Amino acid sequence: MATGFSATPPERSTCLARPLNQIVVGHMSNHSHKGGVPYHELPQEIQNIMFNWAALIGSGVNLHAIALGYGSLYNHADQANCAYTGNIDDQTLTITSLRNIQAGEELTINYDHPTGQGEINAQSWFAQRGLKPI
Repeated sequence: MATGFSATPPERSTCLARPLNQIVVGHMSNHSHKGGVPYHELPQEIQNIMFNWAALIGSGVNLHAIALGYGSLYNHADQANCAYTGNIDDQTLTITSLRNIQAGEELTINYDHPTGQGEINAQSWFAQRGLKPI
């Protein structure tokens, strides 16, 4: 059971009112794309909103998915405070805290790396897509 997590969906960039030390949330739509197009061949606009589900679960099959519900609320940070894993059996995306998260601290994931601790390389996920911070 998630500790210190609201039963109602948090709004984007909502800060917590008390410390949080565990998160287990996430749902993957059962309408994930199972086409024959490899992720890297999809148009960039589609890659920007899709998970490379096959890479996340270690499958060689071309599976792509869009995170819905809570899964779409997490912003990027190079040294994120949360990590994500995919489960093929029940088609879920689980977000888990990497450390105790303080009240008022934003929940973040690393878009480059599911462990949350990818290389610090000037926001490479954004740079690869031609996006610049404002």
